[in-house]
Amino acid sequence: MRSKHPGGSPLREPHPLTLLRIMTGDTQLSYAALLSDTYRALGFGEIKATREKINRWENGRATPTTRAQIAMAHLHQVPVEVVRRLGWPLWLHRGSAAPPLSARGPADRDRAAGGTGPYTLPAAGPVLRITGPRLSSVLAECLAVLPEPASAEGNQPVTSDALSAIESGIASLADKSFLIHPVIAYRLARNEYQAVQEVLRYGSYGPTVGARLYTNASAAGRIAAQLATNLGDYSRAEANSLSAIRCAARSGSALILANAIDVLIHLHLVAGDPMDALTVTTAARSANTSPHLEVVLHIREARARARMGDIMASVRSIGLATETLTTRANFLDRTFANVNEAWLPASIGHVWLDAHHPRKALDHYAEHNKFRSRQGLPQIPAITYQNLLTVARAQLAANDLEASVDMARESIMLFSWPPPNSLKILRELFSGHATAGPVRDLLSEVSEKVQRGSPVH
Repeated sequence: MRSKHPGGSPLREPHPLTLLRIMTGDTQLSYAALLSDTYRALGFGEIKATREKINRWENGRATPTTRAQIAMAHLHQVPVEVVRRLGWPLWLHRGSAAPPLSARGPADRDRAAGGTGPYTLPAAGPVLRITGPRLSSVLAECLAVLPEPASAEGNQPVTSDALSAIESGIASLADKSFLIHPVIAYRLARNEYQAVQEVLRYGSYGPTVGARLYTNASAAGRIAAQLATNLGDYSRAEANSLSAIRCAARSGSALILANAIDVLIHLHLVAGDPMDALTVTTAARSANTSPHLEVVLHIREARARARMGDIMASVRSIGLATETLTTRANFLDRTFANVNEAWLPASIGHVWLDAHHPRKALDHYAEHNKFRSRQGLPQIPAITYQNLLTVARAQLAANDLEASVDMARESIMLFSWPPPNSLKILRELFSGHATAGPVRDLLSEVSEKVQRGSPVH
């Protein structure tokens, strides 16, 4: 029942969006900015952040688009299926408060969108925002979009020369992104992604060209996500992974979508919940058509099972990965060129480390190094950096502190200036040995190197 003011006229009850907005201390303008950041982070592109737009929604004069509602649903932790079933504005009654205004800042908003400004270190606290049922909803939505390659009628036709230039730029980025410093490579990847998004937003193209554009946007987002993961910036990695997945869905290619989803699996193994990693693995399998990616997905599942303590299931997945690699993926696939007999031992080593068997992990890392030496494979700094740190963790878990410190030092020496979070990673790695002389010396060396040469803000 509506209440009345002293004059007897009925007072209109606040719109449910108004109530949710007030719960976080947002003005209409600040809420519009938060929604715009979330919309972009989910890979939907741009939405204009204006007070007037929020005002029209709250006064019932306009209804948000489906994508705007989905972005709001992510803010307020409402499953997409509820949004579709109840409709606007009834689903808002199921919502909870978004992150409070006082907890947000420019760096947080930049990171939520994938990060295009000066590179800053991630803040402490929870790093992955899309988890559990919300994660399942995002993946189901992307898989549903898959059969529909996109087209658009914009102001500027996309010429074959323009398309070739975009594809050449992305291919060049893929070749060099892991050969240069990861912060610089990350910025390049974000620039490429934004450039393709501009073409998608304002260009005119049919389904064939649209599929190629979205394929390249997904590739740039995927590279940015991989680099952010290597840098330990998991919030940016998540935002870029989701952007890559949404673009891949619009490309109409199941394999491209599965490949993009795989980056998110790895992220959840590194920084999230193993159950979420299994959820994402199932989604990738439903779209996958490549035996090489199937090998990767078996290893992803083995790691998730190991982290959950299910060693038998983990071993079965290792067996399936080995069998698939030797019987069905025994040919060169340029898309998955690194999935080979040298890659498998290192990946199995990761599984055993997740299962808390560091000595078994070290045995497999040694086998991996033998393969690489025998084949004369080149060293890729960003990937080698992560691999060496993983070996250092295994050595520390096996109670070999001296070897662990030496391996960690070798990882840092790959760069003329260390990655921005390297000191934080090493402090966490050796937190139980902070007073040991070798650890103090290593942390002092890295701290001095960061202060002397890093251009990171």
